Amino acid sequence: MLRGAIRDRKVTLTNGMVVDVPRRITMLRHFRDMTQEELAKKLGVTQSCVCSWEKGRSTPSNEMIHRFCHVIDIPVAMFVTGGYPYIGR
Repeated sequence: MLRGAIRDRKVTLTNGMVVDVPRRITMLRHFRDMTQEELAKKLGVTQSCVCSWEKGRSTPSNEMIHRFCHVIDIPVAMFVTGGYPYIGR
């Protein structure tokens, strides 16, 4: 679903939509009031890996974005479109 070209920390999808992956990860992590370490533990990665994603030094795989969305409890489509998650959690 997130196939596309990566430029300037953003992913341009095959349909032309641009996703600022580092910003989305950071915003959604903060929205769920999680630290990088807490998120990393739930995803089975290191805190430095999450930090690298948030700083745009690396980009998570499609599988990891799906896992991230599951942990944050949002649909992948909401991650891509920039919508906000439901507050009921």
